[in-house]
Amino acid sequence: MISKLHVSSKIRYALVDQYLVVVNLGRESYVLFEPVAAAMWREHLACDSRQAAVARLATQYDVEEERVAQDYDDFIGRCAEEGYLTAAPRTPPAPADEGPPPIVTAIPRLLAWRAWWSLLLTTRELSLRGFAHVYEALSGRVPPRLRASQAEGGLRRAMRAFALAENFFHLWRAPDDCLPRSLALFRFLYSLGLPVEHHIGVRLFPFMAHAWVECQGQVLGDCQEFCARLTTVARIPI
Repeated sequence: MISKLHVSSKIRYALVDQYLVVVNLGRESYVLFEPVAAAMWREHLACDSRQAAVARLATQYDVEEERVAQDYDDFIGRCAEEGYLTAAPRTPPAPADEGPPPIVTAIPRLLAWRAWWSLLLTTRELSLRGFAHVYEALSGRVPPRLRASQAEGGLRRAMRAFALAENFFHLWRAPDDCLPRSLALFRFLYSLGLPVEHHIGVRLFPFMAHAWVECQGQVLGDCQEFCARLTTVARIPI
């Protein structure tokens, strides 16, 4: 008998064109499940009981419940073994404060220094503590609600400062540096009180993943059209 399991705190996922994409923050890996497995995952999370999930799957695929139950139990059991699902429900992140007001007027060199420090801090933490620690530490933050004029003015200055800081900072995996770069950019802009979001998105065929930052729907320092073709599987704030 499979009891009700919950998505692990280190797992992010999205249903993409009937497939299930699972991001394992702890292992820094992606797993792609085919449509039947994706349906089992979806029904397990949507239904209150194993019996209800099996019944819905049997109706959906016009298969006897006994046969569906065996496949369902096998799949959910494997997800539990791999750590995708766990008996403990995910604890909601603690409410975050609204952060500092945006630096609308500041010395450009000061902003550039803060941007450079964000790049250094993020890359060091990724190297020493791992992706899962850094990502979870940044998750759950709630950016302040700013007037559009405040966000726009502060954002222009901040992006110029970040571009300047990048000229004096070497990312070892460049140009394949979207993850550390985007996390550093998110951390920097958030520290200025700007309403930013960090995204990890995927494309299925051929499979690829990419990370970027947005502010009020605008992709920052990246290609808007390219990012629009990806499906977000993980987002900060959650």
